[in-house]
Amino acid sequence: MQQWWEVPGHLEVKGGDLHIEGYLAHKIVDDLYPLHMGERVLFVYSTPWLRQNARDAKRELEGADVFYAGKALELPELVRAAGEEGLGFDAVSPVEVELALKMGIRPENVLMTYEASELGMAYAASKGVPINMNSKGQLRDFYRLVAGHPEFRGAEVMLRRGSAQEGAGWIDDNTTIGADCKFGIREEDIVREALAAKNNGLDVAGFHHHIGSGYGPESADVFLRHARRLAELTAEAIDSGVDTIDRIDYGGGFGVRYRGEQAFLELGDLHRRAMDMQRGVLHDRRMRAMYEPGRRIANCGVMLMRVVRTGEEYIPFIRMNAGFPDFPRPAMYGAYQHIVPVIDTLREPGREVQIAGRICESGDVWTGGKHAKRPMPDVKKGEWLALLNISYGSAMRMRDYCQFPPPLDIIADGSGWHTAEPVERHVNREHPEYFDALRD
Repeated sequence: MQQWWEVPGHLEVKGGDLHIEGYLAHKIVDDLYPLHMGERVLFVYSTPWLRQNARDAKRELEGADVFYAGKALELPELVRAAGEEGLGFDAVSPVEVELALKMGIRPENVLMTYEASELGMAYAASKGVPINMNSKGQLRDFYRLVAGHPEFRGAEVMLRRGSAQEGAGWIDDNTTIGADCKFGIREEDIVREALAAKNNGLDVAGFHHHIGSGYGPESADVFLRHARRLAELTAEAIDSGVDTIDRIDYGGGFGVRYRGEQAFLELGDLHRRAMDMQRGVLHDRRMRAMYEPGRRIANCGVMLMRVVRTGEEYIPFIRMNAGFPDFPRPAMYGAYQHIVPVIDTLREPGREVQIAGRICESGDVWTGGKHAKRPMPDVKKGEWLALLNISYGSAMRMRDYCQFPPPLDIIADGSGWHTAEPVERHVNREHPEYFDALRD
């Protein structure tokens, strides 16, 4: 019987063992042994799986512009694949902008959502990349920049809506709209600010918001309530004379399944309801709809980690060679990630254990907090376990913490597998392009 987490053709149990893109996961581990010596953690990502996710999202969000949230996964080959599938790129830094452009994504299909420095904004504007303005202060800084650099007049911007109404996220810290959130221009000010931006020589392309991350079908009405308010403000801005607006960006944050019993948000139905609402509010005005799914696109990998030892002191434990610097989500949020053995994957779980990381911090636990345990099969020293639902492992790493060797990124592309191109092959992190954006 197929497991809830299996993805046919991409992540499957065959002959009792875990396979990724048809390759035995343990063979990847064995073949790469000289590179990891059993000490390094392996992240294995599937390009065909990412492409399938992209096509599914475009089909479900039919007629809308789909912008892949780049922070979800930034490996160059996967960014390039997302662009080839017709996705735009939502960047949160000028360095991500540089990477997206070098991977062949057109400037008009990149959006920089970043409380940017003047250098960052100048870089985006010089490349023809729209800037998503997060605050009135950021707008004021950009006006001063444009005053001194008339070549930036006509730069395309979007304005991010804030609101006192709470958004939705799978936990409170993942809710990104509300009175206590750091994002967005007050909605009672945003129309006036859009008109001021137009009068300061900017091309105001539309409004944007993002209600949170990881939410499911229980939050569909919250999404639609905020979407209606965004559409109403758009209509008000156009009526006030901001006639350059041609799009509404409803954000992303759509959850993926981390547990078998977890309900799944169907994007197709949500999109149809949003478009019915948009037509009702905006009537005959033609308006592009945009979405920014992250994990829905980037959920295309697994993390492979080795059992260092098992034992029992006050609690039974399985000690791994991976720690939270490799993938912080469980330690940072107390989040659940499903974990299975790579060999004899479906063996029956036994007693509850703590799956512990290698860092000398109590919160470095893969079961989601130092008090959390879960039933696990009887595993032995030297076995490899797979942590599933990996999307932003590469993006979230804490580089150099405790000086452990960095993980290995592996790409499985359907015809074979290979170590991934590093970002550093395309971007100089020590001196990225945007450092020179205002240099004469």
